[in-house]
Amino acid sequence: MKRKHQTFWLLGGVLVFSFMVLASWASRSVHESACRGNLFFLGAHIDEYELMHSAKPLPTVGEVANRPGHSWRVVLHASSHQDFAARYKFDEPWDSPNNIWAAIEAPSYFVCDNNRLPIRGFRGFTNYVAIVDGPQGALKPFDLEASNEEASIFLVEVPGSNIVWTEPRDISPSEVAALSEGNDPGGLCVLLTNRRVVRLSRRAILERLERGGE
Repeated sequence: MKRKHQTFWLLGGVLVFSFMVLASWASRSVHESACRGNLFFLGAHIDEYELMHSAKPLPTVGEVANRPGHSWRVVLHASSHQDFAARYKFDEPWDSPNNIWAAIEAPSYFVCDNNRLPIRGFRGFTNYVAIVDGPQGALKPFDLEASNEEASIFLVEVPGSNIVWTEPRDISPSEVAALSEGNDPGGLCVLLTNRRVVRLSRRAILERLERGGE
């Protein structure tokens, strides 16, 4: 009888563990799909902004108190969310008390839940950044006719990023080498300048950057 009880509990434990693994896999798969969708949405949103303003947003917009002003992310969000635009003050630094409070939680399309940096009480970090050589370099134009091999990298997913979504900070090609591989199979999610979203390993990203596909 004792052996039967042990077998019963062992089988029960295996079933519970298997269920937890499947549930975790299913949740991660849903998040992975959402993370890819976020980048596609950002590409469409940038296109819409360009149609309205006849120019893409600069990576860093304006200057306040001799410091870089505001990120392309906050400009993009404010252009289509009047409630946020009314709270955020573009005549103050991005990290003023008012602006940090307005940015305490990043909009969902700037975050990949599989790679969110878990800090209690603050959910304002972004996982999506542009690859730029300087704060005033223009975001790259889209080339919808380019193949995946010809297209440059436009935006890249940064796992565990400590970049506040309103912060005027992105990453340089040299900083890509320090990125982790993230929690999703297939590597990091990137938006290409042909508006396609693909996953590339960090090595593949670095090789593309070395070929001039930044």
